[in-house]
Amino acid sequence: MPSANRKKFAFEVKEYLDFVNQFGLEGGWETGDHSLFLKVRTKIKEPQKTAKYLNSLMPDKSIEVILEHENWYQKYLNLKEKQRNVIKQWRCQTAPTVAGKNDLKPTLNIYHKEEYNREKNIQRISKWKDEKQKLLINKEMENQKNVELQKQIEEKRKLQYKEKKEKVAVWKIEKKRKHLEEKLRNELLKNIEKEQKSTEALKAIKLFQSKDDEFIEKMKKKRTKQAKSTIGLIRGKISAPRDPERLFKPTKQWMQRSKRKEIRKGAVITFPMDIKQVPKLCLPMWRKGVPLLH
Repeated sequence: MPSANRKKFAFEVKEYLDFVNQFGLEGGWETGDHSLFLKVRTKIKEPQKTAKYLNSLMPDKSIEVILEHENWYQKYLNLKEKQRNVIKQWRCQTAPTVAGKNDLKPTLNIYHKEEYNREKNIQRISKWKDEKQKLLINKEMENQKNVELQKQIEEKRKLQYKEKKEKVAVWKIEKKRKHLEEKLRNELLKNIEKEQKSTEALKAIKLFQSKDDEFIEKMKKKRTKQAKSTIGLIRGKISAPRDPERLFKPTKQWMQRSKRKEIRKGAVITFPMDIKQVPKLCLPMWRKGVPLLH
């Protein structure tokens, strides 16, 4: 390989390595932010729209900072592409020749080794990022499943609570209805029993009244019969002469009464008082001087 081409190859590789050593593979950004930048940049091709969209996702980074990162990334891609082309040309020029059956091993200089190791590191880092992204996605999906499961459990619990509440409300209404029916039935039975007792009492009263009427009629007939027979006996047995003066004579009952009265007063009288000797009431003033009729 000519020395001029070798110097050119070394310069291109060294420029790329110096750029990476100075700014890193993410341009000073965090790995997550740079990965998001690459994803959005792949979907949205225009830098201005990419910057605005990333600014809405990452408010801590202004549009100017995102555009500067875009410029850095374009320069990074250009240097990386130059390095790849240089290495490809170098490999073509330093390819081994076959002499007979003996294979010659390629010789690698220090820049090729560094590039090879760096590519390996980049691949490992990319693989690690992919695995980490998968883990994050799986974790996010698991969290989402847990959230959905908790949501379903909560909805099921609310539905069960609502069903229980409705059952309790129906049970209360049914209990109240049964209690009201029982109360009305008891009142109806009491009224029926009261009416039956009242009817029986009326029947008993009518029966007693009819019995009383029968007894009274029977007694009336009996007494009428006895009175008629007594009057007939008295009229047939009693015979007394007509004596108008007998009207002024005391009866046996009066004699007995007068005698008892005199005994109560302490006097001993063997003969009763005459009717004319009975004390009279005091005459009022308007009667005084009016002659008595004899």
